[in-house]
Amino acid sequence: MLKLIKDHISISLFMLLMALLSIGVIVYSGTTHLDKLALVSGALIFFYWLLNKWGGGERLKNLSIPFLNMEFGLMDKLLLAGCLLIFIADMVVLGGPPGIKAFGLSKISELTELRGTIHEGSPKIIAYLSAFNLRAFIPFAILHFLIKKKNSIVIALLVLSAFYGFSMMQKSYILSMMMPGLIYTIYKRKWYHMSAILACIGVVLVTLTMLSVSLENDTLPSGKTVVDNRPKAVRIIVGLGNRIFIVPGEIVSEWFDHIPEDKPFLNGDGYPIIAKIKGSQFRNYNVELYPIIRPDYVKRGLTGTVNVATFVREYANFGYWGLILSGFILALVFYTIQGIFHGDSLMFACINLFPILLLSSSSILTILITGGWAMLIILYILFKAHYKSEAPCVE
Repeated sequence: MLKLIKDHISISLFMLLMALLSIGVIVYSGTTHLDKLALVSGALIFFYWLLNKWGGGERLKNLSIPFLNMEFGLMDKLLLAGCLLIFIADMVVLGGPPGIKAFGLSKISELTELRGTIHEGSPKIIAYLSAFNLRAFIPFAILHFLIKKKNSIVIALLVLSAFYGFSMMQKSYILSMMMPGLIYTIYKRKWYHMSAILACIGVVLVTLTMLSVSLENDTLPSGKTVVDNRPKAVRIIVGLGNRIFIVPGEIVSEWFDHIPEDKPFLNGDGYPIIAKIKGSQFRNYNVELYPIIRPDYVKRGLTGTVNVATFVREYANFGYWGLILSGFILALVFYTIQGIFHGDSLMFACINLFPILLLSSSSILTILITGGWAMLIILYILFKAHYKSEAPCVE
């Protein structure tokens, strides 16, 4: 059993996510939507089995990009220079770190607006490069130089990451930048580096939380004030447990409840490329469902999105057939990465663990493209021969 899980770790992790989502779904809506989760899971297992039976995924482990096989010293310099130059360009275009501007705000709605419009006026190339830097180039660089034991470069990148993560005011950014390196240091028992990474994560998360709390107005539309007399430690534990075990499943149930009851199936208009081909308008249900799912927040003047597990996006477009389609897409992605990282379980975990966990609250296509997952995999392919020569993480 353990060997089966180890050989197919990606699908095993996702099935664990589905189990966790099921808890929230059952708590929120009983067994009403369990058939949809079962359909996704069944389609995923079936298509994954077919691919393993008829494919040749093990050949992917030798995948390389010959015309980019440059000297490793030069690749190191290009990787580091790319991280720094994109960061500098980003700050120049933004007119300085947006996080610093947040200290002059007085309302939580102003902070929400600032977060949501950071790259609104930026050239598209800068916005895309910034996303790749935060979610792929810097995370991979930290991992890469940890493996190469370049301690001074690692510390410099950690400081840069902490400042960059705070500047962009999204807690997910500091996690995405640090997670590959954190997993590596835990596995390799590099306690000094692990402590430094955890310190950076902690400082950024605490600072961003304190900033939000200092602006938070907990007055509800009715004019009543929320008072929670439970000990702080209890509130933190309960809140964290609720966020992990209940909220993701609750959001899945909310989407299923409102589609197609209040919002019609999109028939492809939920994908920018398909909408453009059809000549129709792209529609983002993450935004459109926010006033329906979070009406109290809207009454308080807040705007936002309701991100949901990956398979719900296909459901929102194509109904039950979309759930089968989602199972096929997931099977194809998991099969591919299992082949690419075959025999290299540590690097598999470093590169893929965090993106797979994000599938509980975001679309797999979004995570792959703008979320930097595909770029992380490409970087691994470019550098993996060097890791094998040093043999720091190959079983």
